[in-house]
Amino acid sequence: MTRAGPAPPLAVVPAGAGGGRRKVGERLARRGSRTSGGMGVARLRMGVVGVGGRGSGLVRAVAAVPEVELTAVADVVAAQAEKVAAQAGVPGHTSHVALLESGLVEAVLIGTPHPFHAQIAVDAAERGIHVLTEKPIAVRVAEADRMVAAARRAGVRLGVMFQRRLEPLHRQAREIIASGALGALHEVEMSSTGWYRLQSYYEGGAWRGTWKGEGGGILANQAPHDLDLLAWLGGMPAALTATLRRRVHRIEVENTVSALLEYGGTQTGFFRATTADPQGRRSIEITGELGRLAVRDGKLLHCRYPRPVAEDILHTTDRRATPFTVEWREVPLEGGGGDTTGAVIAAFARAVAGEGDLVATGEDGLRALELANAMHLSGLTGRRVRLPVDRAEIDALYGDLAAGRLVLDPEGPRAGAG
Repeated sequence: MTRAGPAPPLAVVPAGAGGGRRKVGERLARRGSRTSGGMGVARLRMGVVGVGGRGSGLVRAVAAVPEVELTAVADVVAAQAEKVAAQAGVPGHTSHVALLESGLVEAVLIGTPHPFHAQIAVDAAERGIHVLTEKPIAVRVAEADRMVAAARRAGVRLGVMFQRRLEPLHRQAREIIASGALGALHEVEMSSTGWYRLQSYYEGGAWRGTWKGEGGGILANQAPHDLDLLAWLGGMPAALTATLRRRVHRIEVENTVSALLEYGGTQTGFFRATTADPQGRRSIEITGELGRLAVRDGKLLHCRYPRPVAEDILHTTDRRATPFTVEWREVPLEGGGGDTTGAVIAAFARAVAGEGDLVATGEDGLRALELANAMHLSGLTGRRVRLPVDRAEIDALYGDLAAGRLVLDPEGPRAGAG
């Protein structure tokens, strides 16, 4: 995307100015002249809210997507907003409301810390502006409920940045499962232990490693992508029992979690995650009636059983005559190597134009958050938790954690003095 002339100065637009509440359809009607690649496809005018840290990378990603035109940025830190606005050659704002009311955007990409996602998304939806948000969708499920409900009421799109769905490993794994090649699923096992962090990482920001600032540890920060893949590939469990621990790191929140998953019927599962294992790995293994699938060490492996498990157990009488042998096959990966963040943004723009689906919806973001909230609730109360979780109980739990009335020690939770 080319831009002419110097960057405009930082422009803080008062709330209510600039016609920000015009309906999406009215704004879309004027997009004909802004086309992508000479193909006559209208480009989506998008702003980015939160342009420090990860947000600065999102600005670059938006600017590189042909289907989108970066038209504004916002950050509560005025110097950061002005710096990124100047670099991008677009107006900058010091509040998300100012950006939303500017009349410059039809969609917004939220790159702020996740405790701020819900209010920004609701404010955008109420102004008829589409929303794509970084993960996790929010801290608490009640906040995500508000986001989803606001988008539905306004008739706007709500997407979540779960770009790992587009990686060939995971995309083709889902295709194999959807094809029925595994049969009915029996077990889902995920290891998300490749997130090793030093103490200096948590000391890099006062909000890191705190209940008030992050709303959790690995479940809120590193593992949301894994929780999304867990639900996307294996389905949502009906109940779970989790254990939370804080190993070595001097932080408030969990850095290690193990969870037993119950799906109803005979399907079970297990999830583990930590930021305290220097030799950690990320792997997924899914077992079904007809075969097994594994994602590990950058490879997708699949084996087909010679016959259904139930048939073998109930009707095989001579193992020597009827051996149960399997052979793992590495599945060739197709595509990949591209910018998956940009691909999510491009798909979002096409979905807004009615030309495709979102990579991940607000409801998908809610499902991943439901798992994280349920694991926190189970691990901090010592109870088996059914899904969906009780919203009021989750709100009370995080209130107690933020206020210090409940504390997670290395050995487990205890009552605090707050």
